[in-house]
Amino acid sequence: MATLIAASSLLRQARLAQVLTLAWMCVELGVALGAGIMARSVALTAFGIDSGIELFTAAVVLRRLLQRTPSEERGELTAGERRASRLVGYGLYALVVYIVVSAGASLVLQIRPHASPAGLTLTILALAVMAFLWKWRIGLADRLGSPALRGDAACSLVCLYLAGTTLAGLVLNQVFGFWWADPIAGLVLVWWIRGEANEALDAGGPPANRLAAAVVGRYVGPGMSWLFGGRKKQQAPKANLDEQTLKQLAKAGADLAKPTHVISYLYVPDEMRARSAAGELVPAGYQVEVRTAASGPSWLALATITMVPSMENIALLRGRFESLATRLGGEFDGWEAAVTK
Repeated sequence: MATLIAASSLLRQARLAQVLTLAWMCVELGVALGAGIMARSVALTAFGIDSGIELFTAAVVLRRLLQRTPSEERGELTAGERRASRLVGYGLYALVVYIVVSAGASLVLQIRPHASPAGLTLTILALAVMAFLWKWRIGLADRLGSPALRGDAACSLVCLYLAGTTLAGLVLNQVFGFWWADPIAGLVLVWWIRGEANEALDAGGPPANRLAAAVVGRYVGPGMSWLFGGRKKQQAPKANLDEQTLKQLAKAGADLAKPTHVISYLYVPDEMRARSAAGELVPAGYQVEVRTAASGPSWLALATITMVPSMENIALLRGRFESLATRLGGEFDGWEAAVTK
């Protein structure tokens, strides 16, 4: 009973967070688009269009949250949500084309944007508002087990980057008279928007397309990929990916009834938290290596344990690391297991 009440409270908070996100996206869309057109600002107009696309995704996720019941287990993207995600991806790529064409024309024809006090005010506010909404919604998504909410919360982080880049272009133009900074800022936005478009299309694909890949005789668990030397975010439901990865391990010849080395990746903001994680994991039988992350200002707690890779054991492992990541303000970035025959 207490669990059900807690789930109901979480669901109400998630719905409220999504309603507030919708309201703010409406403000961003109206102000940025209007101010951008009036000032002939490529960056500000692009920021407004992106806000309109994020308004659509936020509405889709709110609909999903309104349909969800407190007793529902950790969810997955529905077919309708995947279709909506694909539409978002295509729309973002259309925005990329608009930015490249508009910014190119502005630079070649030297179309000088006007100052935009409204745009400056909006982007400054967006930095504060979106930071709050991102942190709030990402926490709720993890506690609810909602991939749809988590994906939409990630858009808030992208919006932070967009707002910061747009603000830089506006300031350079308005304060220093560097008119070319605005179209250049617009072109910089392409980097963030392209990544957002790729993730939207990836999330909209069939679940089979989001399985982890085999690398050098090992199977990489959900959330990790060493292909091309980088990590690949996974959008499919975590439990489903764990199950599918174990099936792929079996197909590769692994005996899932035998103990094998399982390595987990926990990223945290600083060394103190990484060592705190190690302090909790070592008594539980893990060997933990604490080191700086290969990329980004973060630390990695690389935890190895010998265990039978059953679905039950992997679920317990995931629960332990996700809980630890939530408490330490970090991210559990998946697991990998050696193929033991």
